[in-house]
Amino acid sequence: MEISVSSQTIAFLLSCLLGAGLAAVYDVFRILRIALPQPAPVIAAQDFAYLLICAGATFFYLMTTVSGQIRLFVLVGEVIGWVLYYFTIGEVVMKAAHTVIDFVYRLLRLLLTPFIFVGKRLYRILSRAGKKVEARAKKISANGKMRLKQQRLLLYNLIKIPGRKTRIVKGGDSQ
Repeated sequence: MEISVSSQTIAFLLSCLLGAGLAAVYDVFRILRIALPQPAPVIAAQDFAYLLICAGATFFYLMTTVSGQIRLFVLVGEVIGWVLYYFTIGEVVMKAAHTVIDFVYRLLRLLLTPFIFVGKRLYRILSRAGKKVEARAKKISANGKMRLKQQRLLLYNLIKIPGRKTRIVKGGDSQ
């Protein structure tokens, strides 16, 4: 099946538009990376997801416009559209995203500062109280062990010696 020049031109221009759309999807991932810093494995997973999105979009585009035939002008059109978007509209979008994200961070910092201040104070107060409780508990625990040894009359302190009266021995010494 032969494709006319006009249909090839339309397919090329639409592939440029597809490339620009894929660059916009990449900007979403870039904005997420700026807003929420992520470790390298998560970024690698996002890049792989973007690769799958691009591959799927290109596959469906090729299936619908050029009957599934791989045409170089379609792939070149996608690259041209991606590059044009990335270096023109993408720059504006990223600057706007930086501005909005900085504003949101500053606003959150401003709104959360009183809560952070109160939280730090409360933490200091509770940690001091906790240290006092811990010290008191250690003292009680140590005294609890000492009381068992310091009581005057316990069953095991009664020593029976044959032919004599039972007598109480202090400290466990036998005389």
